[in-house]
Amino acid sequence: MDEHKIRTEYVNRDRQVISDVLKNRFYPMVSSRSKDSYIFDVEDHKCLDMSSGWAVMNAGYGNERLANVLYESYKRDGFASLVSGMSVESITLAEMLIQMTPGNFEKKVWYGLSGSDANEFIAKMVPQVKKGKKIITFKGSYHGQTMGAYAISGHPSLQGFGGKGTYLDFPNCYRCKFKQEETCNGECYKTFEEQLAAIGIAKSDVGAIEIEAFLCDGGDMPFPAEYMQTLEKFCHENDAYLIIDEVKTGMGRSGKWFCFEHAGITPDVVVVGKALGAGMPISAVIGPKELMDAGIAQHLFTTAGNLPLCALAIENIKLLEENNLLENADERGKQLLDLLKNLQDQTDVIGDVRGVGLSIGIEFVQNKDSKEPDGDFTARLVYRLFELGLVCFSTGEFSNVIEWTPPLTITEEECKDAVKILQQAILDVKSGMVSDEDIAEYILGSC
Repeated sequence: MDEHKIRTEYVNRDRQVISDVLKNRFYPMVSSRSKDSYIFDVEDHKCLDMSSGWAVMNAGYGNERLANVLYESYKRDGFASLVSGMSVESITLAEMLIQMTPGNFEKKVWYGLSGSDANEFIAKMVPQVKKGKKIITFKGSYHGQTMGAYAISGHPSLQGFGGKGTYLDFPNCYRCKFKQEETCNGECYKTFEEQLAAIGIAKSDVGAIEIEAFLCDGGDMPFPAEYMQTLEKFCHENDAYLIIDEVKTGMGRSGKWFCFEHAGITPDVVVVGKALGAGMPISAVIGPKELMDAGIAQHLFTTAGNLPLCALAIENIKLLEENNLLENADERGKQLLDLLKNLQDQTDVIGDVRGVGLSIGIEFVQNKDSKEPDGDFTARLVYRLFELGLVCFSTGEFSNVIEWTPPLTITEEECKDAVKILQQAILDVKSGMVSDEDIAEYILGSC
């Protein structure tokens, strides 16, 4: 008899009607309800959510204050498209975002529905302003699913469609290409211009450089502050835009509103999405006037920036600030890194632990000496974590990094619980508790 009869019924129905093109599944989670840092499935299986739905639910689940704002604004005016009209809320939110981002220059805001269409704006509009010059990005970067965003993404899973971008090696400190893991001499950023020249790119050919201040789907790695500062200097000297993709790390996840703030830089353009709308579809690009006004009606969406979504985003920003959730992200992030590094010392399968605030990557290897990635172990581990009541996903070029991006509301005790569950899951997978059959239909840790 199937002990998960209800779940199995929905899994089978999903197979029949939901397109595989939409799926990146890791286990048979059929969610039913959620509250604070927990998700419950249709069989009332309770899971501590260490993902926030891919870093979306920064304010936690089921917040009544946000729900009421969305309800009241929708009831009052459920649409108010910006394409051919205006709303007080869209103007107010834009003013808030401009105020939140550094830079003493005239800025404007574009609204979209996702990080993908926001980075599509970059792919379409930057070449118009910079007269066809190149947009430089980094290997492992994940800027979105639309065709232009695909083209500027360096993640292996996004290389099958559209044009090919211009990518540099991401500065992976755990797997340093300059063999400087112990004592960093900064070769990756000191030789940045040499790296450009090596792939045939003149400084005058660069129109923009776009980075993730914390490489997320590429393996959850911080972009070194010194490297970001080098890129800022290069862009200023060569009339290029420095663009920071904060779709996944923005809105307080790093312990600051934006992850790039830890490097003390001032980008020209900031891209946000995911957590901006607390689970509802809204994204934004904040940038200089000449870029934001580069063309009329050249990249617009009928429902983008509508009144209810902007009202929700405004209240979300206020809630994150008033409830001190940025401070909690910083404190709980430090706590998790300490706990995870202690666990790392106790096991041979954790090669590296890194993070900024509540963006954390745990890299799994066959052994610490060889650093050989172990994607198969990681896939089994993610599955077993779900069985034990913890939701998270895996990322990276080798699908061997577990990403932890919990709600910023997570508590000290919940952090302790998460690491205890991970410790148990490692032991269980090592003992063979997750079979090939268990994970056969799920992507092996693919992102």
